[in-house]
Formats: sequence, structure tokens, C-alpha cells
Amino acid sequence: QRRGPSPGGPLANEVSEYLAEYGPATATQIARAIGRNRANISGTLANNLTFSRVGKFGRDVLYELSGDRANG
Repeated sequence: QRRGPSPGGPLANEVSEYLAEYGPATATQIARAIGRNRANISGTLANNLTFSRVGKFGRDVLYELSGDRANG
């Protein structure tokens, strides 16, 4: 399922595309997969309403696209 551009620019779009394709993931998983800086990914996930926290496992926070639980 393809989504339109997300607010937050190109990095948020890349993160959105990753989560749409692969489902919930941590900032580290996303950063490794798309070749971007983990800190930038983490900031984008934490500060953009497009993304929601699923849970926390130790130091790792799992994120998904907002609304995925309701839609899926």
C-alpha cells in the first residue's frame, strides 16, 4: 500500500516508505536499511506525527506508521 508524501521532508518520506514495506522497526534497523544516520532517524521518528511508538524493549523503541494498528 503506497502512501503520499509525509510531512517532514525527504528523510521522513524514506522512513515512511520503509515502515510501510517492512512494518514496525527501531531507529537502528531503519538507519541500517536505508543508509542514514541513526540519530537523525530517531529524531524524525520521535518528532513527527506520521510515526507512533509501538513499545520499548530495553533501550530500543519500536515505531510504526500512525494508524497502522487501526488499519491493520
